[in-house]
Amino acid sequence: QRKPKAKKKADGALIGVVQAEESSEAVMGVSFAPQQAEGEEYALGSVGGHVASVYAVVRTDDGYALERRQRYRDEDETECFYACCWTSALKREGEGDETPLLVFGGLHGVAKVVDCGHGAEVVTNALSGHGNSINDVQAHPREPALVFTASKDESVRLWNVVTARCVAIFAGDRGHRDEVLSVDVHPEGRIFCSSGVDNSIKIWRVDGENLRDVLSSMNDDVFPAKDDDDVKRRRLSSSSSSTAKDDAKDLAEKTSSSSSAGQRRERRRQAIFEQFPLFSTTDVHCNYVDCAKFVSNLVVSKSTANEITLWAPDPDRDRRLSSHANKPGGGVVIVRKFALPTAFLWFLRFGVDSSQTLLAAGNNLGRVFVWRTLDSATPVAKLHHPRNPRTAVRQVAFSPDSNVLAFGCDDASVVVYDISHLHRTTPEDTPAESAAATSTAAEESDDNDAGQASREQPESIAPSSLLFPS
Repeated sequence: QRKPKAKKKADGALIGVVQAEESSEAVMGVSFAPQQAEGEEYALGSVGGHVASVYAVVRTDDGYALERRQRYRDEDETECFYACCWTSALKREGEGDETPLLVFGGLHGVAKVVDCGHGAEVVTNALSGHGNSINDVQAHPREPALVFTASKDESVRLWNVVTARCVAIFAGDRGHRDEVLSVDVHPEGRIFCSSGVDNSIKIWRVDGENLRDVLSSMNDDVFPAKDDDDVKRRRLSSSSSSTAKDDAKDLAEKTSSSSSAGQRRERRRQAIFEQFPLFSTTDVHCNYVDCAKFVSNLVVSKSTANEITLWAPDPDRDRRLSSHANKPGGGVVIVRKFALPTAFLWFLRFGVDSSQTLLAAGNNLGRVFVWRTLDSATPVAKLHHPRNPRTAVRQVAFSPDSNVLAFGCDDASVVVYDISHLHRTTPEDTPAESAAATSTAAEESDDNDAGQASREQPESIAPSSLLFPS
């Protein structure tokens, strides 16, 4: 007689499972608020159907507890939200600290901004402009007023959530040729990557010439002037003439200055149109790319091939391996691949923790795998849905300190695990093994594309020259 199979134990302590009460729609997006002081509770947002919810992961004597705090229901029940993110807005002087904002969007192409600071469930702003559904939203890591949205209309838009104004549109000649599924901003805040149904992954500049003047007006510390001369020119342009020789000349100068200032303000109110990414490639995946994120100066991305790929942008590689000196650069070096079994559904999105050392992704069968991104392709933890082992995991998110992991599922549930033990059992670093894996990946990549071409180690490639242009 066959013995029943033992129930698999998860590599983490289950905190709780929350089932949607008013909607049977899949939970498509989950996101932790980045603002969390030591010892305080975590704020977790989720979206599914026409409902956006806020939960608190509260510390207790026995670990953590999961509590529902807020819920927003869209008046249009045909709405279906696909993604959410947290940001904050500075209050006026004397009104207290920053207020947390939950931003989410979906089927109808309008991103909603909800102030979660006072328990209110009212939309404070609506970001309207996309011509089709919104697939992803991402806050700028350095400037909380800025949020990116990726859309089915083949564009990425940059918004000021305080004024509800579109700052920039990234689309056009060299942009995506089909819907954009994912967007992620580098921790330095100067570039972002996007991926989509056209199989491509693109890296765009946020601090280019066209955007610099607009963004510097919001926060000069994030996008400073290029040099001291630029600062002097700004100061001179804003000061009135005090050395005019006669009243007529003084009046003419003031009129001209006022007109120029008005023109500058008008230009700042118009959305900047960016058509040319810094880098673009279709060499990583053979199908649509439903998720792409930065890991230091590398990129990790996923398609439907039951694996996640860690790679390095190498814009000069094609020139090294080809006689066509003018060929546009879009080469990559594959560093490592992480096996993700039974993950062939589209729109299964992984998460990267704030330290960019942990990577987590779910599959079609309610399982979540956690890896140390730069150490090994072997999972360090395997989690599962405690109630429904046959539901797809749509998105995974880490808490700000990486101690808690949450994932949303097709059965309209949100599952939260305590994974703090992963930080207490960090294995010894093996730089030799990591370097060997990277070297092998580089050699295989060059072998496949160039035959007898020279093999170069990833260390000889300088992704920083691409990711941090001067």
